[in-house]
Amino acid sequence: MMKTSVKTIVKHSLQLALSAMLITAPSTLAAEAHVHGSGQLLITQDAQDVTIRFILPAADLYGFEHKAATPEQKQKVAQVKQTFEHISKAIELSGKCTTTSGKVSVSAAHEDHDDDDEDEDHDEHEHHGEEHHHHHHENIQLDYQLNCTTDVSDIKVTLFAAAPTLQHIEAQWINAKGQGMQKLSPEHNAIHW
Repeated sequence: MMKTSVKTIVKHSLQLALSAMLITAPSTLAAEAHVHGSGQLLITQDAQDVTIRFILPAADLYGFEHKAATPEQKQKVAQVKQTFEHISKAIELSGKCTTTSGKVSVSAAHEDHDDDDEDEDHDEHEHHGEEHHHHHHENIQLDYQLNCTTDVSDIKVTLFAAAPTLQHIEAQWINAKGQGMQKLSPEHNAIHW
């Protein structure tokens, strides 16, 4: 009979929980109402490996949600991407960590219709006196992978400074010490476990 240590069982259980949390978070957010000024932070730690994911409304970082159309808007998108490729612009950690990867991506929660498709749909029936407004809500996702050689027990969210309209972030974390949730704001931006 194979003897499995409690530490091994806990490690595998933690890995499964971490994977489930990161995989389901984007679909859960898409199903919920898109709220400007409100974001989400997911933190997982498995031994020395730390994964951090922010999901934030594009309006709070760009100032708009639609596809960048003007040169100024395109410049803002590039600026945000460049700023948040560096984790130090988003958070400060108490442990000694090295970023192994950082990625900024934009995902559409609600797609606009193409103009051609819209014309086809409206040929079948007319809407007298109605204007159709299709809202295109985008979220920005910041993903960071870290390798930490010392214990991480405190995280301070610093990205509020770059997003003045961001009012709060729902933070969730799971690590070997347990799991937790906390609502963060510009005034209360630290997590301790």
